[in-house]
Amino acid sequence: MADQDTLTGQTPAETYTKLVQVNEENVLMDGIGTEFSPIMKAGAVVTGSLKVEGPIISNGVEVGTSTDSYWNQTAGGELVRNSNVSIGESSNPEAKLEVNSNSTTEDFFIVKKTTNTGGGSTTDTVFKINNEGTMVLGGQSTAPTATEGAIYYDSNNKAFYLGEE
Repeated sequence: MADQDTLTGQTPAETYTKLVQVNEENVLMDGIGTEFSPIMKAGAVVTGSLKVEGPIISNGVEVGTSTDSYWNQTAGGELVRNSNVSIGESSNPEAKLEVNSNSTTEDFFIVKKTTNTGGGSTTDTVFKINNEGTMVLGGQSTAPTATEGAIYYDSNNKAFYLGEE
C-alpha cells in the first residue's frame, strides 16, 4: 500500500492516466514517465493514421495555407511557387528553377515521353543533359511536324534538322 495514494487508494498511474509531461529530451510522456507518442522525437516516423485537431505549425508558419508561402494551387489545379526553386545543392537559387548536381555518374536532367501503342507502352528520352554537361536530343526515326525555330535529331541519318515553316 505504500505505492498507493492515501486519498484515492489508487496508484498515481491509475489516478492520473491522462496527465502529460515533456522530459528533458522533448519527448512527450504520460504521468508516470512512459513515452506517450514518438511524434516529439527528431526524425521519428509516424505510421498509420495521424489525426490533428488544429493547425500544424512549422517555424512559426501554419503549413498548408496560403500564408505558408511554399506552394499555392490555382483554381485550375496548377501548383505555383512565387519564389525561386532549387533542386540539388543550392540554398539560394539564382533563377526560377535551378538544378544543381555534383554527381559524376548520374545524368543531370532528363525529359522523357511515354507512348502507348497496341496495349503496351514505350518510354523514350526526348532531351537530356548528361553528367558531363552535354545536351543530348533524343533521336527520331521519322520527321516531326515542321515548327519554326525547332531542332530535331534524325537517328536514321544521324543528322540534325532545323524547323522552317
